[in-house]
Amino acid sequence: MPSLVSLFTKSRKPPNKPITRVKDEQTITISKTDLEDVPLGVKLTCERIIPSTNGVKWWIQHYPSGRDEESSGFIGIFVRISEAVKLTIVFKIKNSSIQKTFTKEYKKNGSFGFVRFAKHDAVGDLFVDGKLSIVCSIEFKMSVPFSSQPPPVFQHCGHVPMDFEIIVEKKKIMVHKSVLSLLSPVFNAMLSHKTKESKSGQVEIPDFDYATVKAAIKFCYGNGPAKPSTKLFIDILRFADKYNIEAITKHLEEQFITFLSLKDFCIIVNYAWDYSRSDLKKACAKFFSVYKNKVTKLPKFFDLSSELVFELLKLSHEFDKK
Repeated sequence: MPSLVSLFTKSRKPPNKPITRVKDEQTITISKTDLEDVPLGVKLTCERIIPSTNGVKWWIQHYPSGRDEESSGFIGIFVRISEAVKLTIVFKIKNSSIQKTFTKEYKKNGSFGFVRFAKHDAVGDLFVDGKLSIVCSIEFKMSVPFSSQPPPVFQHCGHVPMDFEIIVEKKKIMVHKSVLSLLSPVFNAMLSHKTKESKSGQVEIPDFDYATVKAAIKFCYGNGPAKPSTKLFIDILRFADKYNIEAITKHLEEQFITFLSLKDFCIIVNYAWDYSRSDLKKACAKFFSVYKNKVTKLPKFFDLSSELVFELLKLSHEFDKK
């Protein structure tokens, strides 16, 4: 029989990983025209990485026109998750009483949802400016390693004086040499040798406007623009391309791929082809294969070069086969 002391001194085996309750939410938007224009059986996917879970992903897959002949006339909605978990999920159409909930023990990469989530006739009056929003909330318990989102480091450099000037349109933008050198091989080469810029402590940038450069530098420091727009983000990407700032390029292009829409399609597809961005090209082609009837009616579509349109059609044809 163990002694009283041994009960307190005997080492206990710690759990492998802490158990935590994870909650997440995302909203999908369906256009009123999707109910007619998206072909039956075509699913649209919105992928999301859950923060602080070492890359666990979940997907919302929805069928605006229905998944099959039996569910024609209904919006179908499903969830997939990359890990085996017990999951509770709530699908709710904003500003309505339409809501469905389920709890499910998921196998890894399993899928579950509602083939007939909402009838087209029942949601006709719920569209706002031609859009219908469905909020998807999930909650589950899982083992996760300790992790934390790192802070945007460059936002905490105020104790170090800025020591370099960027001159744009006769206006000054103050920065840290060290920040520029860390993020940009081009600036690093400029500032680590006996160049005119490293000696004078300033560089003039004549081929971008002040708003673009200011926004790009703020982005480097972890601050988004006060008035974001797709055009501004494209301009920031052009700046990032010239100075090889891969951190900006990777982040913004991933956002474009995730949130590609009819409103922004033409400006994004132009950028993708101008700068030969293969992943973004594929995303545009996949989007075009689903929404070609709408895209080809956009006024700006006719401003695209014939070479670009030909390549887009060719690439989208590969997705038409799938």
